[in-house]
Amino acid sequence: MKKLTTLSLLLLTFSLMFLSSCLEDSDSRQWRKANEAFMEGLKDSTNIFALEHRDSIIVAEKGGKYEAGPVSGILYQEIKAGHGEIPVIGQMVSVKYTGWLYDNTQFDTGKMTFKLGESTIDGFREVVERMPVGARW
Repeated sequence: MKKLTTLSLLLLTFSLMFLSSCLEDSDSRQWRKANEAFMEGLKDSTNIFALEHRDSIIVAEKGGKYEAGPVSGILYQEIKAGHGEIPVIGQMVSVKYTGWLYDNTQFDTGKMTFKLGESTIDGFREVVERMPVGARW
């Protein structure tokens, strides 16, 4: 009986894990579809820009040839122009930030001071590396 109960619990656990991974796949597909639609809608926008990179890489094939493009594909909207210096890697920077999803859902906000080039999320760091002091993107 104890063997049967253990076997049943194992089977139930694996079934739930399998079902969970299937649900995540469905959620991922829905998110990808919504994200692609959102990005497609930005194509004609006049105030959304691709983040310029100091070094570009070959990212896309168009008409049989590869073209240089932004490293990470980050898009930004300039809310307020900055007029100060642009920070360099190794400098301490302080930022106020708010993270938004494509559907205008806020997912994070706060203040942070960090040494540019260390820790933080790559995309976040890439943006801060290019923002002049006083800018709001």
